[in-house]
Amino acid sequence: MGLMVYKYPVQIKDRFSLNLPVNARPLCVAVQHGDPVMWASFNAADKDILAPREFVVLGMGHECIFTSSSLRYVGTFMLFDGGFVGHVFEVVKE
Repeated sequence: MGLMVYKYPVQIKDRFSLNLPVNARPLCVAVQHGDPVMWASFNAADKDILAPREFVVLGMGHECIFTSSSLRYVGTFMLFDGGFVGHVFEVVKE
């Protein structure tokens, strides 16, 4: 089985979690049909083996409780004609 790419909703709140296939790799974030979404790739064999992953949405100029070393950048999206800019980071657990 090969590579798959799925789309997941991005929640517009400080912190949210998604159940993603193990070893899923977030690719990018964009707005589709007015809603922010994230695309992630994974091996098709792992499609049904899910694990929770945590994400943070950081607005421009907003402070975050995490340090930059505990976050991995995923992507940026804009809503309301650029009135809201959200930066999506995955919380890295090392």
